Amino acid sequence: MEIIQKQACTMIGKVFLPTDIDEQRSYSAAIQQVENDINFVNFLKENNLEHQRAALYVFAPDSFMYWYGVVVHQLPNELKGLRQFGLPSCKVANYITESQNLTHFLSPVNQTIPMFLDKLNKENVTYHENLGESDVPYILEELDLDTKKLTQSLYLDASDLSK
Repeated sequence: MEIIQKQACTMIGKVFLPTDIDEQRSYSAAIQQVENDINFVNFLKENNLEHQRAALYVFAPDSFMYWYGVVVHQLPNELKGLRQFGLPSCKVANYITESQNLTHFLSPVNQTIPMFLDKLNKENVTYHENLGESDVPYILEELDLDTKKLTQSLYLDASDLSK
């Protein structure tokens, strides 16, 4: 685990709500919908991103949004059928896990997020108890399919860093 300054980036993909979670408490059907979307497939090819995937959790005090797609550092000219969400340059708590693949994103949300936060707790990282109350209420998960490295990042606001 390390705390680093993450540069601004943009999540490109599709957004889903908690009501889109399936019986297994995952977004597997939503993810499959994105993976099968011709606009997403074409975007990956046109931007040489076939080996990258990302998930973004945007928390609010009482809910959250789930994004699935890829992260880019330069906005493409065209986003046919896809949406974008800008993430600021910010200090983040990064946790890297080796030997991961796309099945990580199919895991139940009520397991993956608490497991990640438990790892940060063990490293004495402080953050808002309710992530939706943070000025930067984001958890970003980036998977490199070539290296099989999963990088999970909790965005930290100034009050998290001053504790």
